[in-house]
Amino acid sequence: MSKKHKIMAVSGSLQRPSRTLPIDVYASESDFDRYEIASEALRPRIALSVERATPQLRARAENVTAALAA
Repeated sequence: MSKKHKIMAVSGSLQRPSRTLPIDVYASESDFDRYEIASEALRPRIALSVERATPQLRARAENVTAALAA
């Protein structure tokens, strides 16, 4: 079973809608120092992932807010 299928199986068992985004950021232990990002090459990859995820997350937050207001 692939990692994606394992994640989908877990989220399905929670009976909540889940969303996956085609965004991956790979890092190794050497990219961190005392739990802080130490790699300057890692920072732009994280920023790009956040930029790509923001519209999806914003839309979800707006839907939840509208549902709560109804």
